[in-house]
Amino acid sequence: DGASAIERDLKKRIATLSQLVVQHQSKIDDGKVEISTLRSRLRTATSRAEAAEKAMTMSGNATDLSELERGGAYSSKIRRRKGKAGPKSRSATIRSAMKLDPGRGGSEAHEQLGTAIDALDKWSVETGAYLRSDPLARGVFLLYLVLLHAWALFLLFYHVHTDLDAGAYATGAGHGPHAMLQQQAVQQQ
Repeated sequence: DGASAIERDLKKRIATLSQLVVQHQSKIDDGKVEISTLRSRLRTATSRAEAAEKAMTMSGNATDLSELERGGAYSSKIRRRKGKAGPKSRSATIRSAMKLDPGRGGSEAHEQLGTAIDALDKWSVETGAYLRSDPLARGVFLLYLVLLHAWALFLLFYHVHTDLDAGAYATGAGHGPHAMLQQQAVQQQ
């Protein structure tokens, strides 16, 4: 009986170990399938990334890889603004913010104004996307704004001083501190 007990014990152990081996083999097979799937996805993603990088370099718009990762440079597929749901949501377009949506019972003039505003809004969104993706264009735009303001200030100061120097004090029609001093000097004489 001692030999049969050992034999039963060994058979039990063999059955348990066989079951463990089958479970581990199943886990290994599942892992291999998952690895195979992930490798396939990685190959697909890599080929798409290489194709996008090649297309961007061919078009001449790619300046660095971070631009590609953000979705590329200025293209016809511009990300649109998405409104948030809730009480503090913003209008999706200028037209809807101005309550000129079609179908509100407005006249034909309102519809034409709304169409013009939509065109301006679309242009501004596309321009913003282009400026967001091109640092040189941003720099040129900022330089333009600075020069435009400097020119406007120059014209303002030039015309103000030429109007005041043209004899406005002598007639008493001048304005400002110099005119007040001139009038005071005339009154003292």
